[in-house]
Amino acid sequence: MRSVAVVDNRDGTTIAVWIIASVSALLVSNVNAVVVDTATDPRAIEKVRLLTCGRSVLLTRGSTSAGLPVDCEPRVIEDVGRLVARTEAMQQEILLAVADRRRKLAPPEFALVPRESDYRPAQDTPVGRALATANYLGRAWSVFLQTDDERRKRIVNGGPIEVGTFRSGPSFDTRDVVPAETESSDLGMLNFTAIDFETANSYRGSPCQVGLVRVRNGVVVDESKLLIRPPQAVDHFDRFNISLHGITPAMVADAPRWRDLLPRLVDYIADDIVVTHNAGFDVGVIRSACAAENVAWPTLRFVCSLVMARKALRLPSYRLPFVVDALGLQMGDHHDALADSRAVVDITCALARRQGANSVEALAESLGMCVGRMSAGLYEGSVVKRHEPGGEGFGVACGRLIRPELNPAADPDGHLYGRTVVFTGTLMSMTRQIAWEECARVGAVSEATTTKRTNVLVIGDINPASLRPGAELTDKAARAFALQANGQDIEVMTEDDFLRCIDGKQLRQLATSST
Repeated sequence: MRSVAVVDNRDGTTIAVWIIASVSALLVSNVNAVVVDTATDPRAIEKVRLLTCGRSVLLTRGSTSAGLPVDCEPRVIEDVGRLVARTEAMQQEILLAVADRRRKLAPPEFALVPRESDYRPAQDTPVGRALATANYLGRAWSVFLQTDDERRKRIVNGGPIEVGTFRSGPSFDTRDVVPAETESSDLGMLNFTAIDFETANSYRGSPCQVGLVRVRNGVVVDESKLLIRPPQAVDHFDRFNISLHGITPAMVADAPRWRDLLPRLVDYIADDIVVTHNAGFDVGVIRSACAAENVAWPTLRFVCSLVMARKALRLPSYRLPFVVDALGLQMGDHHDALADSRAVVDITCALARRQGANSVEALAESLGMCVGRMSAGLYEGSVVKRHEPGGEGFGVACGRLIRPELNPAADPDGHLYGRTVVFTGTLMSMTRQIAWEECARVGAVSEATTTKRTNVLVIGDINPASLRPGAELTDKAARAFALQANGQDIEVMTEDDFLRCIDGKQLRQLATSST
């Protein structure tokens, strides 16, 4: 990420450099000007080189870059004018897109774009001219960001409004100015993608919206918000969920299905570590939606900011708004996927500073956490390296499991009746203790490890689509197959199979019948 150095150099003698450190939709952060005199200061040119190195350079009107040690092609004042013109064109396209809808969207109220004539220098000096030009660029860029925020808020055809002027990019692109909210020169290797999902109903695999924010060196460089039509097997909306996020079936009618959107998400994330607040839920959305569509899990590495907050802070609650407030940050529209992803970015950067970590891996290590992993046949959660009370979500043992009494009224014709069941991996639908209780209800005995008594092994951390010959398996699962090969009566099940045995329904059917 580069900030901008505004340079005034008319005569090659007195040179003023004014730094714009960061710009947001609400704030422009400047650094005071530095003035050098080449006639009296032998290090003047070296000072200019240090001030402009790694930054975009904008020349004031009438200035020249001749003789200056700048490492990029300087921008000129006309480039700011083109940014203003593109912003105005974007505003008009957004207004037209909003008006041209059967279901009317709220029209935006745009800030006025600036004019160069509004930013005349108070004093016709190198510093005065540099300051006036910096204020002009800062205001132009800020209005562009405000306009783009309005574009992103309005969903058309399953995604934010797309306008030609935005796709082609402004004259000053996002590499030139660092958003002030996340400017972070001290987080040199903090690269990740934050992600958040909203769901249509109580089944985790019913995503209806996703927000993604890409971070490089601790700074937001890109973000995206998309509507999703839930997998067909779970394509219904609960009133409770609608009350949380405001997304309705009509809003996702033209949106892509999960199986069609997944490759785009994978391409966006690329090799990044994914950070999410409650990985048990958001990564669970990915796993469950893939199960519902019968597609393989993508390969991801991920870290849970909720677990990080539990390790780093002492709070009454570790839900997103509480953590944001405790760190002195601002919370956007909670249960908007993009706003929540932005909050995850803010939390991660704030915790990295507290821990003195400049990468996600170093941050996780400083808090005694593992980076989670998921692939077609593997799932390892982002949890503390040794168990402590308050660990992440489902599948984490909290003390010794209690074997419940068997149900004397259990159906002897049930598939699990009288069998010994062992669970391995993280369950998506229930805790391990509840799973043991469900076994007891149908007359099955639960045990912690695979032995010669085991009749059923339930693998909770594998996509049903991936349980096939040659799949990568956990140690317990591999032992189960070995026992089976030696003649033991043992069946390997997915969690979907197990739920079907205890209720006579598949996982997706359970979801559609829940309220």
